[in-house]
Amino acid sequence: MPPAVFVAIGMSAVAASIASAVASIVISIGLGMLQRALTKKPKMKGDGIDTKVTVRQPNAPWRVIYGKTRVGGTYAFVHCTDNNQHLHLVIMLAGHEVEEIGDIWFDDEVVPLDGAGNATGKYAGYVRVKKALGTADQVAFADLVAEAGDKWTANHRLRGRSALYVRLKHSQDKFPNGVPNISAVVKGRKVYDPRTATTAWTDNAALCAADYISNRAFGLSAAYGTEIEEDWLSAAANVSDEDVPLAGGGTEKRYTINGAFDVDQKPVDILTDLLNAMAGRAFHAGGRWRVRAGAWMAPTVTLDEHDLRGPFKVQTMLSRRDNFNAVKGQYISPDNRYQESDFPAVVSATFQAQDGGERVFKDIRLPFTNTASKAQRLAKIELLRARQPVTLTRVPFHLSAYRVQCGDTVGMTNARMGWTAKAFDIDEATLTVGGGSGDDQVPVLGVDLTLRETDASVYDWNTSEEQAVDPAPNTNLPDPFAVGEPVGLTLDSGDEVLLLLGEGSVISRIRATWTPPLDAFVAQYEIQWKKSAEPAWTSQIIGTLQTEWMIAPVEDGVSYDVRVRSINLAQVRSAWVQVDGHIVIGKLAPPPAPNSFTVARLPDGTRRFAWSLASVPADVRAGGGYRIRYFDGLIADWESMTPLHGGLLVASPWETNELPAGTYTFAIKTVDSSGNESASATFITGAQLGDPRLVGVIYNAREQDAMWPGTKTSCFRDADNVLYAVVSGGWDGLPDTWDALENTWSALGTGASPIAYETQVIDLGADLTFTPIVSVVAAGAAVITMKSGTAANGTVAGSYVAVGTLTGRRYVQFKVEVTGDDANIRSMSILIDGQARTEEFTDVNTATVSATWFQRLAAGHFRVGSRGDLAVISQARLALQSVGAGWSWAVISKAATVNGEVAAEFKIWNASLVLADAVVDVELRGPKKG
Repeated sequence: MPPAVFVAIGMSAVAASIASAVASIVISIGLGMLQRALTKKPKMKGDGIDTKVTVRQPNAPWRVIYGKTRVGGTYAFVHCTDNNQHLHLVIMLAGHEVEEIGDIWFDDEVVPLDGAGNATGKYAGYVRVKKALGTADQVAFADLVAEAGDKWTANHRLRGRSALYVRLKHSQDKFPNGVPNISAVVKGRKVYDPRTATTAWTDNAALCAADYISNRAFGLSAAYGTEIEEDWLSAAANVSDEDVPLAGGGTEKRYTINGAFDVDQKPVDILTDLLNAMAGRAFHAGGRWRVRAGAWMAPTVTLDEHDLRGPFKVQTMLSRRDNFNAVKGQYISPDNRYQESDFPAVVSATFQAQDGGERVFKDIRLPFTNTASKAQRLAKIELLRARQPVTLTRVPFHLSAYRVQCGDTVGMTNARMGWTAKAFDIDEATLTVGGGSGDDQVPVLGVDLTLRETDASVYDWNTSEEQAVDPAPNTNLPDPFAVGEPVGLTLDSGDEVLLLLGEGSVISRIRATWTPPLDAFVAQYEIQWKKSAEPAWTSQIIGTLQTEWMIAPVEDGVSYDVRVRSINLAQVRSAWVQVDGHIVIGKLAPPPAPNSFTVARLPDGTRRFAWSLASVPADVRAGGGYRIRYFDGLIADWESMTPLHGGLLVASPWETNELPAGTYTFAIKTVDSSGNESASATFITGAQLGDPRLVGVIYNAREQDAMWPGTKTSCFRDADNVLYAVVSGGWDGLPDTWDALENTWSALGTGASPIAYETQVIDLGADLTFTPIVSVVAAGAAVITMKSGTAANGTVAGSYVAVGTLTGRRYVQFKVEVTGDDANIRSMSILIDGQARTEEFTDVNTATVSATWFQRLAAGHFRVGSRGDLAVISQARLALQSVGAGWSWAVISKAATVNGEVAAEFKIWNASLVLADAVVDVELRGPKKG
């Protein structure tokens, strides 16, 4: 008999378990085409490549867009016109026609456009955008042809290619960092739907994956009808189109694909990412593709011991390296500018407990998934699939198993294993031909199947992660240790846990406290903390004598996650007890208001404010203080009151003379180093204040001290320096003897009435605003008046008027008239109170400074003039910086000028008494102009 011909015809699966690589492909005779399709163009892009970035790159690969996403592109044309005023850019978005180009993004902001493509808002007048969808009949960008026709012609139509034409007008203000990254939100390829025999845009995951498998330009070149099983594809598309309820109301499609890739990536990686978006798998068997979406498929065939050709091996557990009990990862979030974002982790306390209490995460990437809810569903499927670990590799079956093939779900009954129609997915099926038994060696045909257990609950979104019973239970060893968890983890980060350091700075802390478990074998605690937005934890192991830990430093207003767990003597760890999202209060907490607050008027008119605070927080003692406001009248509203001072007051008491006499309301608040005010204020209502202490006296004289130098009318100065009325009378009125004569001049006759005294004209040196205060001691009724004049008048002018505040006057003269019998004037005091001003000049280098208010006359000899606020200089001071002993200075004049302004003239001598330059601070003080 001729020798037997042994042939193995393989049926293999391209299994797309989420975020894992495509399973190795077993290919036999006649299927080498698939191997070539999946391994062409071996260059692979790293995960860090961002499809939202627009690049300038020669020989750039085309980009493919499915569903709706934000993409950048490749510069195909860059040209300047109008003397470099306009930059013209053509950006290729995709190597195919797209359904729609929506919002245009510059960096991370949307640029609004009007109907003609011109930017509105911030970029109005500087940006114009035209869009090309890549249709078969589209024409070249007309505006670009019109403005750069020698470079971009009407033949540049870009048919079958989607693109943007962007014109930017040069502006340093609008584009300070040069050309922004330009991207667009695009609804991508139109794909074929075998259910309707139409081609249209959709984000249906199964249809998008099949489009890639069938595409001859960038995909796997499988033909619809002959190389793709359309009934499987239609079923997968129907699953993808199912509506899934959302927790917040409404629904979303079960599986969609929304993303982009470059065609130079490995086809196996592209197909894996596409299938991951639907928890799906693609199988190639007998030259035909099957696409299966992530959904339960009930077994239609059950195999048992009678179908077996021989024994088989069972793998019941995953290795520790491959096992996990929680899934976290990233998806593409339209709400986060289409950035890769973390979705909420899918965890299971039940599975964690089965794994010894240690949380083990698997990280997955879902680059074609665009909602967190969908990502969680996919992650949950991945988790539950992994918890069905029973795998049967190359189980030998008779030809009775030829009824099933890759992608099917089959039931398995085996009395020895305790299985009754236990469900398994078929990952691989191989038809085998081998030698038979006996002398005739008749060939035996069989089917080898690789099976992976499954269960309907894997795809049930309502399955509880806390479920105590595995829907397909396997034998598990009990946990060797049970570790008690810490109880009642609490976090505090208020004022009371702030820490004042020795150098005066204040840091915020979180105080974590917990109650120890009732477990005698707990030997340690592990506490971990991190910012909620960051992945990495900081860890600390502490002994069981401590049930409190200070976490420092932390940032105010930032969210932190803190967790603690027990560790027993066998180094087995309990579950974490965790508090997420604790917002650090720290220095953000408002400080308490002062306990007491008083105001008093001192004998000289100074107002003294005093307050107390029983317990001053650390961030008030270091960098904080107090703030006082006032209101002219009665009020109890802090916001309606006026600040009484600048900056913060750091010590009690505090004195001021800012307010005139009157009835006031005062209020005080505590302010911490971060600027937080106390929530309430402490008030003083109805405070009666007398006249303040004078602060700007610019003239002070006593006329009697100068022997009454002014003009005297109907009076004279006697030997006691008192002005008396002139007496009129005759000799007949005198007494007979001198002894009978009274000791007064008025006794000689009738005194004149009224008598008057006029001061000399007082020259204040410049036009000022001032208030005169004139006091007269006289016998009789005294009336005090004044008249004044401007610098332009040259002296006083006009008539005498009542004494009051004057504005813009240089000259003033006062007059007192006294009426009555025996009228006299004993004293007259004049005080003129101006609006004093101080001008300060710091760090003045007399050798090098250049300013309108400075004039250098020689080394160490200079003038500093007013900045325009002083009418005259009444006081000038100088402070030398960083000089040795023996240096000195002097004010030469306070009546100099610099550029038309009053100035003080100084000289500086070094230790050798030689005029020398230095760095100085200067203070000029005097009455305000006008």
